[in-house]
Amino acid sequence: MKTLQEVQTFCHDHLLADLQRLEVSRKRAALAGSLASIAVLTLAIVLATYWRGFEFSFPSGLIVVVVGGMFTLAMCVLAFVLCAQPYRRRFKQQIIGRLVSFVQEGLSYEPKGYIPQEEFRRSGIFQSRIDSYTGEDLVFGKIGRTEIRFSEVDAKRRHTTSGSKGRTQTHYETIFKGFFLIADFNKDFRGQTLVLPDVAQRLLGPFGQTLQAISRPGMQLIRLEDPEFEKEFVVYGTDQIEARYILSPALMQRILQFKRKTASTIYISFVNSRLYLAIETHRDLFEPRLFSSLLDTRLIEDYYQQLTMLIGVVDEMNLNTRIWSKQ
Repeated sequence: MKTLQEVQTFCHDHLLADLQRLEVSRKRAALAGSLASIAVLTLAIVLATYWRGFEFSFPSGLIVVVVGGMFTLAMCVLAFVLCAQPYRRRFKQQIIGRLVSFVQEGLSYEPKGYIPQEEFRRSGIFQSRIDSYTGEDLVFGKIGRTEIRFSEVDAKRRHTTSGSKGRTQTHYETIFKGFFLIADFNKDFRGQTLVLPDVAQRLLGPFGQTLQAISRPGMQLIRLEDPEFEKEFVVYGTDQIEARYILSPALMQRILQFKRKTASTIYISFVNSRLYLAIETHRDLFEPRLFSSLLDTRLIEDYYQQLTMLIGVVDEMNLNTRIWSKQ
């Protein structure tokens, strides 16, 4: 994996001309979005002025004002999104793909690709029904002996509630939003082992331990001899011996270090000789900036840090070191 200094030199020598052209596109997109938003706001003000001639009544009048304001805001956001879309697409095609391939040889990038829903399900981490599943920014390839894939994923569940006069309301609850990664593990195994955030014990103490024991039907609660690890995670598995074989003391320390490094909630599963890693975040992976310059050197540093955090899983978890029968 390349160093930040090497990446900055590469960007200056090979990407600067494209970044300068894209900077012009960025300014045009920002201006177009601003003008479109001004047009929407002007129309909203004209309509509001006309509406003042009608009698205001509570609460229907207040509802109209709130709904109208939310609709206007949504239209302004939509204006910026539509104006920025061509610029966003060009940026990912011309800059991110080349940056990924340079940072780590053997990796490729697909802006519209993402981890399929069936593989997300196969991890066994999230049990909720999924009604909406999207993603983007797929990075895939091989690092040493280890095949790796990761992308952004946004999984939601739909809820429908009954309101007044028999009307139904639908809203979506986020099951997971963040980075989802799949990699070959360096040991062969047949069962399933889950490493999940230990929310119950932190909040409920001894009673939380009781809840842990019954919260994953068909799996056993795995007790490990690492108090520090068990403060952060709860482990379930289909096989006690295999779970301990996978979660060696060295790997548990690596997982703890990785969690501290990301400063995020993480979920891990080991299924069919693969490692699945979910990192919760509401931050987009490779989104271009619209209201600040692309020529700012901190831009490349930011993308580099996001990439190295995910690519670094191979080294952080020591995945290229094959164990016994694993070749």
